[in-house]
Amino acid sequence: STRLPPTTNLRHNPSIPLRMKGSFLMGLGRCSPLLMLLLVLLISPAASKVLYVSQSGDGSLGASWPTAFNSIVDAITASASGDDIWVAAGTYYEAIQLKPGVFLYGGFVGEASETRLSQRDWKAHETIIDATGLNATAVIGASQTLVDGFTVRNAVKGGGFGDDGGGFRCVERSDMWIRNCEIYGNTVYCPDVSIACGAGGGIYIRDSKVMIENCIFHDNVAVGNGGGV
Repeated sequence: STRLPPTTNLRHNPSIPLRMKGSFLMGLGRCSPLLMLLLVLLISPAASKVLYVSQSGDGSLGASWPTAFNSIVDAITASASGDDIWVAAGTYYEAIQLKPGVFLYGGFVGEASETRLSQRDWKAHETIIDATGLNATAVIGASQTLVDGFTVRNAVKGGGFGDDGGGFRCVERSDMWIRNCEIYGNTVYCPDVSIACGAGGGIYIRDSKVMIENCIFHDNVAVGNGGGV
């Protein structure tokens, strides 16, 4: 099923899954107890978790702010569909590739007292993905993902066929949400004018449905089409 970000996520509206689950289990009333147990185990989703990223963490487990990973890439590598990644303020010099079903939230201080999403403030605690010098798209999308509360900047991408997307690249069913983000200073170029490339300085979208909400695009450059989008 489709996973939606809060305020629309079904897990934040417990009456819906409970009603569905209850009606399904009522229909199993004539099954043996063992069969019912097996079916419940099969349809129950794996427990999701929160992974933490902070430049002041010890980089070990990512299971709390004190043990937070020091890079977003490490947290994504350790994540699975259904997980959230909470990122503390700071500048992270890296380019990331999202995983399907993983939500990424910036704007935290990185203190142990932060245990709820509502405690973050992405305006006061800027969380930056900076791709300076990497010759890579800063954020490569994936299906059913969310990027919320980040500044994405300074990606420079180019050099060959299909080099599109500076800040974000969302292609081949990368249906996702981008929310509360500032995307600026990203560039895509094409050194060979005979090659089709160099589109989407801020974000490049192809064969994907991307919901962009409360975001600012500025000072992005594309030698092809779409400096911003």
